[in-house]
Amino acid sequence: MSATIVELRELLATKYPQTPARLEAHYEFALSSLGSVSFPKAALTEVCGSAGATMLFLHVLFEAAHRQKFFTALIDGKGTFAPESFSQVSNLLWVICENAEQAIRSADLLVRDGNLSMIVLDLRLNPEQQLRRIAASSWHRFQRLLETTATTLVAVTPRPLVACASLRFQLHGRFQLSELSQRRNVLLEQLELAVLRERSSAPLWELRTA
Repeated sequence: MSATIVELRELLATKYPQTPARLEAHYEFALSSLGSVSFPKAALTEVCGSAGATMLFLHVLFEAAHRQKFFTALIDGKGTFAPESFSQVSNLLWVICENAEQAIRSADLLVRDGNLSMIVLDLRLNPEQQLRRIAASSWHRFQRLLETTATTLVAVTPRPLVACASLRFQLHGRFQLSELSQRRNVLLEQLELAVLRERSSAPLWELRTA
């Protein structure tokens, strides 16, 4: 085992000590005007859409995780995360990767660790060539590993990619990545969420219409 992996495991054990699993079956986040989103524990969720739409979603998700004091990891598949663009972010482990292969290996390590409530695997800006190289068996392995934890793994992708995802959101937004400097409430009004797959007896997404 490489020294880097050993150091990362020691860091996880120090910063995110093992805590009793929550009894609920989902982690629920109130995402501002987008409504309430519940991610199933011990399962894979996929969020797919354009770079601008998914980046906006990550903004509101990480800020909601900050408010609720969730221990979260971001696996940055292309090294593009800019923490200074977030008004509120804490309890976040940021893993910087150069390509999708490194991101998948990092996700494998963190899922096996089992100390984090939510792991976000951000592949939205990775080239299509890298995404095609991700074996379907990797996603199935993640699902088997997750079943023994209380962790939710959220894969953020430019298109539907995770065949075994328990929940899949499709994001639609009429704006480009460069427009993220606009006021948040203006952009959120243009963002639409649709559930493409939901393997659950309970509704996992509720749109706020008020």
